[in-house]
Amino acid sequence: MTAYSEWSQGISLSGFRVDIADGVKLHLLDDVSTWEAGDRIVVASTDYSMYQAEELTLLRCPECSRSQVKVKEIPQYLHVGEIIDGIDMRAEVGLLTRNIVIQGEMEDSCYAENHCQFFDYDTFGGHVMIEKNFTSVHLSYVELKHMGQQHMGRYPVHFHLCGDVDSKGGYSQPASVDGLSVHHSFSRCITVHGTSGLLIKDTIGFDTLGHCFFLEDGVEQRNILYHNLGLLTKPGTLLPTDRNSSMCTVMRDGVFGNYVPVPTTDCMAVSTFWIAHPNNHLINNAAAGSQDAGIW
Repeated sequence: MTAYSEWSQGISLSGFRVDIADGVKLHLLDDVSTWEAGDRIVVASTDYSMYQAEELTLLRCPECSRSQVKVKEIPQYLHVGEIIDGIDMRAEVGLLTRNIVIQGEMEDSCYAENHCQFFDYDTFGGHVMIEKNFTSVHLSYVELKHMGQQHMGRYPVHFHLCGDVDSKGGYSQPASVDGLSVHHSFSRCITVHGTSGLLIKDTIGFDTLGHCFFLEDGVEQRNILYHNLGLLTKPGTLLPTDRNSSMCTVMRDGVFGNYVPVPTTDCMAVSTFWIAHPNNHLINNAAAGSQDAGIW
C-alpha cells in the first residue's frame, strides 16, 4: 500500500502498512529519516472511534528506508493505508517528541476544585501566556505536555489580547508558532484571543480537552493555520460548546441567566479547529478525530 503526504519532518502525515515478520514496520510516504529511536509517534484512527488513535515508540532500524520506521508495540487496531473507492482513508502519523519539553507537574489524582466530578486525573497543568507589546515571538519545535487547566485563560500556548502581530502591527515578521507538539493537554492546544496576523504551522495537538486550535472571540482575523494536525479532541468544561451532554446539564458556568441548556443544540460542539471569523486562512490542515466536530 502506498500513502500520501507532503508534510514536513516536524509533523509527517501519511498512511502506512505493517510488516510483522521482521518487527512492526510502518511504511510512510514522507522522508522521516530524522526521526530517532525512542521517539514517540501517534497514528490516527481510521475507524469511527477517535480512541483508536495509538501512541507508539520508535526502535532503531538500520535497514529501514527513509520513509520507514519500526515501532516497539504491536498496533491494536487496523489503520487503513490506502485510498478506497476514491475516498482517501490513509491514517495520519505525527511525531510527538521534541528536544525541548515544557511539562506541567502532575499529582496522582484529581484534587481541589478541578472538576473532579468529571475527571479522575489531575487536570491542573502549566501554561504559557503571551501578551501584547512584545518585541518578537517565534516559538518553534517545542513539546508541551500536561499543559493547560480547566480554568479560563490557562492554556498550553495562549496569545492573549496581543492585537496585530504581523506587518499591520509593525512587525517585519509575523509572530509564529511552528512545529510544536501539544499533547495530553488539559485545556486546548493553541488559543488565539484578541490577536490577528499570527502564523500557526506544522503543529500537532493530540489528546486534549476542549477546542484544540481555538480562535476565541470572533474578532481575530488574518491568522494563518497551515499544515497542522489535531486528533483525539475530547470534551472540556470551559464553555458550553466544549461540554458533553453530562457536563452541559450539570454546569451553569457560561450560561445566560436561568436558561437551561439543551445538550444537542447548546453544547456538544467540541472541535479540533474552532474558527469564529471568516477572515482567517486554513490551509492543508487535518482534523483526524474529535468528539463532535473537526472544523467549526
